[in-house]
Amino acid sequence: MEHIFNLLGSFFTWITSYSYIALFTLTIVDILLGTAKAFSQKKINSTIAKEGMTKNLMILVVPALLLPLADLMGYADPALTLLTFLVLAQGYSVLENWIALGLPFKESWRNYFDDEKIKQKENPGTTQKEFIEKELLEDVLTEKQEGIHEDK
Repeated sequence: MEHIFNLLGSFFTWITSYSYIALFTLTIVDILLGTAKAFSQKKINSTIAKEGMTKNLMILVVPALLLPLADLMGYADPALTLLTFLVLAQGYSVLENWIALGLPFKESWRNYFDDEKIKQKENPGTTQKEFIEKELLEDVLTEKQEGIHEDK
């Protein structure tokens, strides 16, 4: 019985930590920005929404379940490091959605983000690989058309 109380105490300690609250907040903001982006682009897609919700739910649930166990086993520092990386990754996702929505963002900072990822976020329903392949195909077709026009 004592182990259960220790586990519950550790669980509540982790989910009320600043790191987990930051992860939770960024996840909610990411969901809201993703939904706003879909509405603004008039490209609402239930499949993409379900995938996004599932991913974000797992980002919240898995650490909430595993971090208390890691803490009780004496691995609190590596667990906190993992949680910090999740917070950073979620922050990147929020910024990518922010940029894709066209909201104010310092242009010089945009250089630090993957342009292909930003463009893919601006075109929902495609993976980054599909988007890159589509762009390459468009470039090849453009070059062929320019070559045809030069021959005439």
